[in-house]
Amino acid sequence: MTEKNTQRALLLAFCLSGAAALLYEVVWTRALSLILGSTTYALSTMLATFMAGLAIGAYLGGKIADGKKNLIFYFGLLELGIGFFGLITVPLIYSLPPVYFKMYKSFHLSPQLYFIFQFLFSAAIMLVPTTLMGATFPIVSKRLTRQMDEMGRRVAMAYSLNTLGAIFGSLSAGFLLIPAIGIKWSSFSAGCLNILVGGAVILLSREKTAKKIALSFVILLFIAGFFVRGASNEHPFATFYMADRFEDLGHMEDAEKMHVKLMEKDYSEGTVRAYSYNNYLLIQHGGKMEGVGPGDVANTMMLAMLPVAAMEFPQEMLVIGLGAGITVFAGSHLVDKVSVVEINPGVVDVVRKYGIPGTLAGVDIHKDDARRFLAMTDNTYDIITSEPSVPTESVSANLFTREFYEAAASRLNPGGLFCQGLQGWKLTKKDIRVCIKTFASVFDHVYVWKSPDHDNFTLIGSHEPFSFTEKDVFEKMKKWKLIPEGHLETYPVRLILTPDKVRAIAEMPDIPLNTDDKPYLEFAMTRNFIFGRNFKKHR
Repeated sequence: MTEKNTQRALLLAFCLSGAAALLYEVVWTRALSLILGSTTYALSTMLATFMAGLAIGAYLGGKIADGKKNLIFYFGLLELGIGFFGLITVPLIYSLPPVYFKMYKSFHLSPQLYFIFQFLFSAAIMLVPTTLMGATFPIVSKRLTRQMDEMGRRVAMAYSLNTLGAIFGSLSAGFLLIPAIGIKWSSFSAGCLNILVGGAVILLSREKTAKKIALSFVILLFIAGFFVRGASNEHPFATFYMADRFEDLGHMEDAEKMHVKLMEKDYSEGTVRAYSYNNYLLIQHGGKMEGVGPGDVANTMMLAMLPVAAMEFPQEMLVIGLGAGITVFAGSHLVDKVSVVEINPGVVDVVRKYGIPGTLAGVDIHKDDARRFLAMTDNTYDIITSEPSVPTESVSANLFTREFYEAAASRLNPGGLFCQGLQGWKLTKKDIRVCIKTFASVFDHVYVWKSPDHDNFTLIGSHEPFSFTEKDVFEKMKKWKLIPEGHLETYPVRLILTPDKVRAIAEMPDIPLNTDDKPYLEFAMTRNFIFGRNFKKHR
């Protein structure tokens, strides 16, 4: 092969290497976020680990490039090494939840130590393969550049093709491979790509042992395929969002045995698992446990029942966040037309297949981001009710900001009501006041209700005056018969704040607003999850 053809082959290999590298980044981030969460802290740690490996690799690769002659051979070896780790990383991640659980229990009361071990946890997966990735660039650049006047053009060509491959890899991972074949097989596919590239490059190098090395890794690829096929996460409850619920590993394992898995599937928008627990549907999305348990059904139904009770004959309701479908189910019995906007189609699939029969019958389903939907739709509603996931990351935290409430208010009919569900079990008194003040900064007339048995709050607001008492609400609930006879006075919500008391909170100067550019709640909630049951001592 001529030198020109060799360089072309090397550039193509480097382009494919870039595609595999970004495919890994997407896959590893998705897999690790199921354990560490998708918080700003966790994602920043993963990105820092990835970039640290590239930096270390670039330094070491420069040393190799200066001291070795057959650089094509060493580039091939690096690609084989990356491919090897690509084959084993996701099965390795699946084996780490018990390690994370013990790490959390040991260090969560000291955030500094927790973040250090979170970095080490990520490094155990990513640091070695990313170091190998980083080493490829100086080696390829040195091999392509024979004269100083060629350096700028050749290095730029290598960098641009590698970046082009990276763009293709990131797009194909999120939009094609993960939805089609799942996280672990996407990682396996990237590993196969590296091994095939590495094998081809080694054969191109014409080293004496090239054929034996390439054949060995092809055999390894087939062996690894059998291990990957049987790999699964045996401890799906050992996550950032759930670790504090269990006293020890044995307690967690007992809880996992009591939950019957109905479904597990990877979507572009996140991994969705569905469980049955005492005939209740629970949905785990991105590591968070959604859905409802025995104590949550009434609270979730109230997100539809309370605003309807406060209005005379509402015609149309929009529900933001499907969850287990309980709010939609209750609303469809009370309002002529119900629409729902849900960002993850997997949640819709679960409710349609395992939820209360007929929950989605006649319901307009919009598979979209709520902020985008409100910005783009021309529809208006009598009631908008929202209980998004706990706001520990931007995708859910931006549904608790002043700007979101302004967008929602713009889609209300005259006299319309906005209802906000608030899971207060991981919020301090100040955090709750931040939520109330932010809500009241948009809606002039606000009532706050609370479950007597759970730290769940319901905020109902409007631009126009309205009033309703507990007596009025309970009388309407008796007529609707959605709550079992004899339970009405025991587990619905209670009115705790009227508009004048809400106004007093809204005027507190030491309570900040939760806004898009200053997302107080996102970081406060993440901090509270880190501290776990002891978070109120550290507020």
